[in-house]
Amino acid sequence: PVFYEVEMEEEFMASGRTVTLTLIDLPTGQAQTIATATTQEFNPQWIDVDTLEYNDYTDSSGRATKKI
Repeated sequence: PVFYEVEMEEEFMASGRTVTLTLIDLPTGQAQTIATATTQEFNPQWIDVDTLEYNDYTDSSGRATKKI
């Protein structure tokens, strides 16, 4: 079963913390910043072999894509 702690999410959302979505190439260790936001869940998802889709509330659709 999946456990979900509501209080922890509420604390995070109220914190105003900066969150960075980073892609790390495991063989090289090279890091690439994809997006940065304040208290946002990115929920990234690969939509094909070189395209990452993630939540972006500054975009009118609420989702953005990035070719890697």
